[in-house]
Amino acid sequence: MGGHNMTYIMKSFLAALLVVTFAAPVAFVTSGCSGSKKREVDVSAGEYYGEDEIAEMSDRKKNKYCAELGAELTRTQQEFESKTQELRETRDAIDATRLKMDPVEREVLKLESDIRTLNDLIREVKALPTTWTIKEGESMSLIASFPEVYNDVEKWWKIFEANSDKVDDPFYVFPDTVLVIPRDWPTD
Repeated sequence: MGGHNMTYIMKSFLAALLVVTFAAPVAFVTSGCSGSKKREVDVSAGEYYGEDEIAEMSDRKKNKYCAELGAELTRTQQEFESKTQELRETRDAIDATRLKMDPVEREVLKLESDIRTLNDLIREVKALPTTWTIKEGESMSLIASFPEVYNDVEKWWKIFEANSDKVDDPFYVFPDTVLVIPRDWPTD
């Protein structure tokens, strides 16, 4: 009977040795080829484990993963707060700039309106006559008083000076004489 027990023990020992020698390496090799291959993720790169992967993790690995998620959450919240503050500062700067711009814009609009008005006046002035043919009963002072000439009686002398080659006496002018009407405006 003693020999039989010894044989049984030897067979059990050999079976256990076979399992340790062959089964562990086979399990290691086949686990790399199976669909449940363990993978490492980089939380900071936006990689995360799925629910099935988390369920299969050891407590130590879950704690490490949670710590990585917590660190990433903290970093993301800090970045969010920083960007939110930057946005607030940018909006404040925009608002301050708008406050400065409003009076400038009003002034620009006024100046644009003034420019349009002046351009209209320039067109009107350029349309004024540069010559005048004297009619019966007209004098240089009367011609100077016409709105299309100078609209000012006192400016008769400008007409006289410009036409001294045609008119000897400013108080005696002859009909059908063509006078030059000087225009003293800037040229463009």
